[in-house]
Order: sequence, then structure tokens, then C-alpha cells
Amino acid sequence: MSRFRPAMGWLHNWMGLLLGWLLFAIFVTGSFGYYRHEVTLFMTPELRPLAAATVSQEEASRRAVTWLSANAAKAESWSILLPDEKSPAIRVSWDGETTGEQLLDPRSGAPLDPAPRATGGGDFLYRLHSDLHFVSPMVGRILVTFIGVALLVLLVTGLVTHRNILRNLLRFRPGKGWRTRLDLHNLAGVLGLPFHLFVTLTGLVTVMMLIQPWGVASVYGASGLGAFAQDSFPSVRAQPPRHATAPATLDLAPLIGRAKHMLRSDTAGEIDIEKPGVPGMRVSIAHPIRGIVQFRKPSITFDPIDGTVLGTTNNDLSSVSLMHSQLFGLHVAHFAGPVMRFVLFCLGLVGAAMVATGHLLWAAKRWPKADAKVPHSIAAVDRLNAAVFAGLPLAIATYLWSNRLIPADLAGRAAEEQTAMFAAWGVALVVACIAPARLVWTLLLAAGGLAAAALGGLDLAGQWPVWLIDLILLTGGLALLAAAIRSFRVLPIPPRA
Repeated sequence: MSRFRPAMGWLHNWMGLLLGWLLFAIFVTGSFGYYRHEVTLFMTPELRPLAAATVSQEEASRRAVTWLSANAAKAESWSILLPDEKSPAIRVSWDGETTGEQLLDPRSGAPLDPAPRATGGGDFLYRLHSDLHFVSPMVGRILVTFIGVALLVLLVTGLVTHRNILRNLLRFRPGKGWRTRLDLHNLAGVLGLPFHLFVTLTGLVTVMMLIQPWGVASVYGASGLGAFAQDSFPSVRAQPPRHATAPATLDLAPLIGRAKHMLRSDTAGEIDIEKPGVPGMRVSIAHPIRGIVQFRKPSITFDPIDGTVLGTTNNDLSSVSLMHSQLFGLHVAHFAGPVMRFVLFCLGLVGAAMVATGHLLWAAKRWPKADAKVPHSIAAVDRLNAAVFAGLPLAIATYLWSNRLIPADLAGRAAEEQTAMFAAWGVALVVACIAPARLVWTLLLAAGGLAAAALGGLDLAGQWPVWLIDLILLTGGLALLAAAIRSFRVLPIPPRA
């Protein structure tokens, strides 16, 4: 036992050092994933006036069908997303000889004019959390999965290493160099431990087959994950309609009412229409993604002529499949209301703080006394810490600013927004490498704080602000500015107390 704790401490320190920078980015972008729809609305100001529209789902569905009948009558299938508090426009798409998608004004049923700008919105930050970037999504997801496993190891070894972690949980010693960072690290790690375990385990369950495919491979062979998914989450084949004709005019309102009653929801989710306007036509209405824990939404398929139920999907999952779907739903938290999502967002940032303070603690404990020369390895870690922990907020603020500055009608502007973000992060790395050590943290924190606070303030002065995102930007910007002022008063890492 005398050797066990030091071994766990060594593993905790070095694994945390090597993976912490990427873990920080995963925590921060994952936290914004809880508000990805709000971020998307923030980045599409053309949609904001629609938020004040009060159009029922039944009326919105009529306008969507009218537009599709006039513009995509020969399509093999239609899909309709009705407006809600996260997406105020009607989104219609069609598939067949041609495919397409269009956003409609729910007040008139006409295409939005001006058309909303193309943007990655909050979905880009969400995908960055799960799929990384500059690698294929599958490779990125596998890497994030292994990092999730490493995070579990870090959490367990951290508890083993800090033997007095519970006794000193609320102990805080300001101005004590590495001891101050140890107290902050303990506080962020232990207070957020239930969340850290919960979000890590639920995330790993959703992608467990990526790192443990042997059981599926031994049973399904060449059919692989596709056949396994079909057996685990079977798509119920709906019965064909009993009528040999299609309705002359499709009215979705009665079907929406029945679906809401049967799904026990006050709103309807995605509507899919097979073979619109021809015999064999069927209408499937899904439960909205919010309001349920499970990730796979139940849906009901109707005969559009008399409303007969032809089939259901995801209503009768096995116990194991339902548990998997619910764990996935717990991870992405679509079920969460405003208060719960805010709590989860804050806990995600606590996880990022845990990682950052751990890195600062590692360097602070090895920082020499004031009259000694700083080893190159310690100085390099400190500069990388500044590039990641102060550079990522600047990069995200740049991503949001680029949405305002890049012309709305520019082709490929969504990719340009992403390029601007990573370019800003690259500049932060260059500044961290060449700027005087005393000024590195101050420069990067001040730049990120000014960018975030200015953007939030300007948006609040607009006609249709996205209040929550604006307040996050303002609060985060002011916090970064306060940290920049604090960093200017002290050395990059104070000597050990």
C-alpha cells in the first residue's frame, strides 16, 4: 500500500498533463453544447424576429404542406420541422429525383427573405466536443472515447492520491502559490465529481461499441454494427394504407392532435410524409426531442385519409435498448429545462476549471524559486497552458465575431467561420510562444475578455437579443478581464509558498 498511492499519483500527474489540454477543450465545447440551439439562433440574426411569432403548429403545418405541394410535388418524401422555442422557422426538406431544404416564415408560409446566413452555429461546437476537427468524425469520436476512459482513470487516481481531499474540501488558502491551486483543483474536482462521473460514463455508453466491438463482431460477423443496431433498435415496418387513393388535400392538423395525445406531449416533433400525393401515402409524427429522457424518439405512423394508426417506432424497446437510449439522452440532456441546463452548463465549466487548475498546479509545484533559472520544460508547459486555457475563450469569441463580420451572402461562409476560430487559436499559440513570460497570460486573457464582453454588449443593444448567450458572453468577458488584471499583478506562476 505504501507504493500504491505514489504510483497512482504519478499516473494522475502525467496522464493529466498529457491529456489535459484536449480535455479542457472537450469540457468547454461540451458545455456550449447544452446551448447549441441558442448559439445557432445567436448566429442567425435573420431568424430572431420570428421568435415573437405566435403561430400554432397546426397552422404552421398547413403552410408547410401548401409550400411543398407547390414546389416539391413530385418528391418521394417530405419532412417538416415545425417551429419551437429553439428554432422559430419552419424547416421543410424533400427527397426524390431532387433533394432540397427550405426555411419558411411561419407567419406567411413564404421562404425567409433575406435568407438566413449559412453558419455552423452551436452544432459546430457540439461536434467539436464529440468528433474533434482536422480528422474524420469516426477517428475523432474514437479518440474522444479513449480520452473519456482516461478521464475515469484520472478521477479515480485523483481520489486515491489526495488522501485528505474530503477533509480539506472547503479549505482555500489564497496567495499561497501551488497550495492555492491545489485547493482550487480539489474544490472543482470533488464538488463536481458526481457530474464528472455521470457525464463521462453516459458518454462512454453511447460509443462503447467503437472501442469494444468484439462481441458484436463475433455474433454478427461481416454484417457488423448495422445488423446489431437493427436488432437492438428495430424500425417497425408500418402497415400499408387500406385506401387505394391519396387525399386530395393533406390536412395534418387532426393527425398532429392525435399524435400529441398518444405521445403525451403538448407539441409534435418531426413530421415525415412518404409518397406525398400518391396512393400508399403515410404520415409519421415523432415526439419532440425535448421532454423525454430517451434519445430515440417515439413516433406514430398514420393513414392520412382516416387517421388509422399503421405502426409505431421506438415505443416498445427492450430493457437494454431503452437503457442505452436513456443514458444517451441523459448525456445530451435534451430533456432538461432552463434551470437544469444552466446547472449542467456551469458544471461543465467546473470540469474545465478542474483540468486547468490541475495543469497550473503541476507547473507551480515545479516552478523554481525567484532567483533560479526556469527549466525549459516548465516554461513550455506554462506557455502551452496560456495558449489553451486563455486562447480557447479568445478562439470561441472570434468564431462568434466572424459570424458578424463575414458577409452574409459569402459562399462557404460556415467553413470560413471555423477557419477564423482556429486561426485565432493559432495566433494565441504564437503569442504564448514569443511574448514576454510576464505578459502572456495578461495579453490573451484581456483579448478574450474584450472580444466576449464587447460582442455580448453589442448584441444586447440590438432589437432581438438572445439574452442567455449575451449574458454568458458579458459575464465570461468580465471574468476574463478580471483574471487578466490579476495575472498582471503577479508572476506567470508565483514561486512556491
